Amino acid sequence: MGDLTGRLARASSRRPGRTLVLWGLALAISIGLIVALLGSSLTTDAELTNDPESYRAYDLIGEHFPPKDDQVNELVVFRSSTSSVDEPAFRARVEALVAALEQTGATSSVHSYYETGERTLVAPPGSTYETGAGSAYG
Repeated sequence: MGDLTGRLARASSRRPGRTLVLWGLALAISIGLIVALLGSSLTTDAELTNDPESYRAYDLIGEHFPPKDDQVNELVVFRSSTSSVDEPAFRARVEALVAALEQTGATSSVHSYYETGERTLVAPPGSTYETGAGSAYG
């Protein structure tokens, strides 16, 4: 039982047709097994175990703008590096955009901080948007 590879080589050279058929069968079986088993182990689903800022943002959007089954919701964030939400010029720009959104006829409702007075729609001092922001959705 000394030289196994030598015996396989001699057997393969004596019957090349049978060798090719066996290699083809081995290849077909391996491809079949890969197709059957590999697909279930590959996935793009991932769940983060910490609480990243993006998850907290999705939670806040869902809390303040609950989804409705009959429409698409969009969120528009207004930001200024020079004005705050309490300044008349900033308010005028926000209200002009809200009016423009309503005039399109493509929105069912548009709400802003100036309409609702809900302070949670304005970024708190010390945040990235501390100079003031308003929001509207349709």
